[in-house]
Amino acid sequence: MNKIWAAIGCIFIIYLVSFASLPCPTCDCPEKVNHVSVYASPPALYHPTAKCERARDVRGLWNIETFVACAEVLPDESDVSILAQLTVDRIDVLIDLVDRWKAPISVVVYLPDDEFHVVELINLHQANENLRKYADFHIVFEISKLPYPANHLRNVALINARTDYVITLDVDFIPNLDMHKQLKKAARDLSPEKEVFVIAAFESDTIFPDTKPELLAADNTKVFQVHYYKGTHAHSPTNYKKWYTTDESYETFYEYSYEPYFLIRRKLCPLFDERFVGYGNDKSSHTYELAVAGFKFTVLSEPFIIHKNHPSPAWRSGQGSDEAWKLWMSFVRNMKFKYGRVVEVPEWLKEACNKGDCPQFWLFY
Repeated sequence: MNKIWAAIGCIFIIYLVSFASLPCPTCDCPEKVNHVSVYASPPALYHPTAKCERARDVRGLWNIETFVACAEVLPDESDVSILAQLTVDRIDVLIDLVDRWKAPISVVVYLPDDEFHVVELINLHQANENLRKYADFHIVFEISKLPYPANHLRNVALINARTDYVITLDVDFIPNLDMHKQLKKAARDLSPEKEVFVIAAFESDTIFPDTKPELLAADNTKVFQVHYYKGTHAHSPTNYKKWYTTDESYETFYEYSYEPYFLIRRKLCPLFDERFVGYGNDKSSHTYELAVAGFKFTVLSEPFIIHKNHPSPAWRSGQGSDEAWKLWMSFVRNMKFKYGRVVEVPEWLKEACNKGDCPQFWLFY
């Protein structure tokens, strides 16, 4: 019996010694953890997908089929790809985009889960010359009653893009006539570090100029800054007054709610945050992460895009809901934990929240 108690005593002493060597919440703990940058490009983005091989995968809830149709023109890795996502009823708008772009585009279609729709999609790809030449088609199969997963779709397009440079566009934007040539040239000047090139965005019902001089000469009541009359803060940091008058690129600075369209090195692009589904904070959360990660924002003086106004789809709802703001609060807390900093909430947004438009979310992180 004495030997048993002696053995237990030895084990207890060893435990105390090992415990004493571990960090302890009540003794000699540092008051502050030194910040260590954790920004790193996702491994899947480091090298562009070289081959076009049809494959199936499951990511989270979604069944995915990549490269169901491949571009006939093999893209050069140093080229620029548009990343686009859409439902099948928007194919006609995609064709307008590709007819203008005529360069690599990684397309993700949110499609009903049946073989008929897959075959129809492939037939559409083959029937249109520019889709056939330039577009890679990928599918994410719909999940009934789930809000539209825009950021998940964008990530599928990003991961499967076959060029070193990408620009994420909503499918209902029309580029200026020479935008591909302009962006390909600009890409050579993009810093190998953290930098994005912002493209000025406009909206119109009827006017779609080919060049910047034509845009400047157009009626400014018919073509104007995108979201100028609703959600102006989403694009105002682009500084449109300066863009109208300059022929040189210029630096701008992130402000809350900024969600520009931009050119970025694919391997440096963080994945879009997939907790945002439906409408609201999907693009702005991505720009927020770029800002806290230390990216520089440079506005290009020549290329531009114009949004073709159309009725809002049914899935665009719930932007100002309590649930949307809860998601935003959890997202910002994650960014603070990841990068060690947050962006200060501006007074205009605090005033809106104090009036009841949103909760005082900045108090909770």
